[in-house]
Amino acid sequence: MPEACRGLPADEGFTGREPDLAALSEVLAERTDAQGPVSSVVVCTVAGLAGVGKTALAVRSAREFSGRVLFIDLHGFDPGRSVDPTAALAIFLRALGTPDEHIPPEQDAREVLYRSVLTALSEAGDRVLVIADNAAQLSQVLPLRPTGSKHRMIVTSRNNLPIPGARRVEVDVLPAADAQAVLELALRATDPDDTRVADDPAAASELVRLCGYLPLALRIVAELLADQPERTVADLVWVLSAAQDRLGELAYDDSLGVRTAFDASYQRLPDAQRQLFRLMALNPGPHISIAAAAALADEPEDVVRRSLQALRRAHLIQPAPDGVGYGFHDLLRLYADGRCHQEESVDDRADATHRLLDHYRDAAWDADMHLNVRRINDLAEQHSTARFTDRSAALAWLDAQRENLVAAVDLAVREGFDTHAQDLPVCLYAYFYLHKHWDDWVTTSEHGLAAAVRLGDKRGEAAIRNRLGGAYRELDRFDEAIECHTLALTCWQDVGDRRSMGVTLTSLGNAYLDAKQPDEAMRCLQQALDLLTEPSDRPARGITMTSLGNAYHELSRLPEALTCYHQALAINREEQDRHGQAVTLLNLGIAHDRLHQFDAALECNQQALTICQELGDHHGQAHAHSNLSIVYWSLGRRDAAIESSHKALAIFNHLRMPDLARRERAVLMIIDWAEQDSP
Repeated sequence: MPEACRGLPADEGFTGREPDLAALSEVLAERTDAQGPVSSVVVCTVAGLAGVGKTALAVRSAREFSGRVLFIDLHGFDPGRSVDPTAALAIFLRALGTPDEHIPPEQDAREVLYRSVLTALSEAGDRVLVIADNAAQLSQVLPLRPTGSKHRMIVTSRNNLPIPGARRVEVDVLPAADAQAVLELALRATDPDDTRVADDPAAASELVRLCGYLPLALRIVAELLADQPERTVADLVWVLSAAQDRLGELAYDDSLGVRTAFDASYQRLPDAQRQLFRLMALNPGPHISIAAAAALADEPEDVVRRSLQALRRAHLIQPAPDGVGYGFHDLLRLYADGRCHQEESVDDRADATHRLLDHYRDAAWDADMHLNVRRINDLAEQHSTARFTDRSAALAWLDAQRENLVAAVDLAVREGFDTHAQDLPVCLYAYFYLHKHWDDWVTTSEHGLAAAVRLGDKRGEAAIRNRLGGAYRELDRFDEAIECHTLALTCWQDVGDRRSMGVTLTSLGNAYLDAKQPDEAMRCLQQALDLLTEPSDRPARGITMTSLGNAYHELSRLPEALTCYHQALAINREEQDRHGQAVTLLNLGIAHDRLHQFDAALECNQQALTICQELGDHHGQAHAHSNLSIVYWSLGRRDAAIESSHKALAIFNHLRMPDLARRERAVLMIIDWAEQDSP
């Protein structure tokens, strides 16, 4: 039978937690009418994941309480030791001085007596703090709740218990600096001369990271180090880093273990929640949306939403930082992954992964419909099945899910889902092009290309090679870009796709242009126009005409460049290609500027800027501001030139992409001229 403590458990190496301590202190403080309204908050719940330090926080706060303290560990997550309310009331009554013979056997009668004793103490001016530690459910706690405004109660639990009127404090893992301080305090408590943390702070920093900044894990590694004074912190870091089972290493004999602590929370879950928790470990990214979790579980979203909320209340998952979806604490992710491999069959894991990849591919495909000019016209026909209402919604989803989508390509490669590995980069091309996520663009495309080759899919191979060439071109890797486009062209020739040959020739021409080979570019672009002759080819023909204008521009044949740009602009407007219009207008503005047609140059760049702002194209906005700064300077509008220069420079500094370096130099030149011209 557990015994109530008149005092408190030992205070073990506590540090930090100032905001949490302040919240608890506010609840525990006694207020009088002279200080304002008497606080009606009697109970404070302290909730968090297993091993996060809830008890330590409650104990540290209680040491500042002016009055008697009743402490009991309810062992709510240990079925063999759980304390029921009837037993807990008897323990508290004895601690408050009630003889055994006066304690009634029934729970209701014990509650009445308990409250009577507390009321008498309150009337005598005495205060009591009740700490119900490690509670699992509401029924364990409510009978122990004190009455009156003087007494207080702290309840610690791994679950968020809905105690009416209670203040809630949710405890997170420690900040990195506090975690390192806890480790050092624990070692010095064993041996005041232990300087291993101070001697190797970098290793100590990595050790607390591998512990997930979880106090229980920190306590365990401190015990492991204390057992072996000759062992370095770096050695333990190596062991944890190399371990196939890190949770297995985070244990001290049978007395302390992170996995054991997590087991107690996991075993209390209903079957459906346990399975969802396990399957969530299959998601390769840092967080998972409700829709993706529903795909994993093969359940309706409303059902999965409720299960996710229950897992959140149990502190087995946590909200994503941006509020979209849920994620794991690092060690809980390892735990969930271990459970998944233990309890889900190979086939069940493969099926769940397949459903997850289907979700990411299909959603990315729907989002691409709003970004890819060649597919926007499909929206009218497929509006009923599109999951995004407009371009902004599609972009918001892609921004929120980018890490998951990139990781999904890696997952598809690892698990042998080559079709998904090939399809996802194609769905993400327009997004990567718009927002210039170069590394993601290249990495996913290279994975997709390898998958297409393994599948023997010439069309897929050609499509990805052409897109990968575009990424190389933007990164000034011109030889690789030319090779990619050339190989893509060969694939299209092999399958006899005339239109795609024309599109790829345009890309190849652009690569030659950037490589300062305008004659080769002109040859490719003219060939592309010869192929793009069908009415359905007009959007692609508009893009090619803009590129042909650039070739003429590079050869200083400006009148012919203007003709190409105007023809391209007419096609872009007819096809409602807003991005194509912006690109053409930017190039047209540069041509007008070279011809000293400054008013026309100004109009073109202002129109382009407006379109880029509407599309959320920061890259295009940077080019427009850069162009405008030069035009304004030529027009003698010094202040406007400086303002545009600074706007362009701000975007350049944010994007930091190789292809912007030349533009950035031009902007800096304008600012430098302005500074030299200042009085």
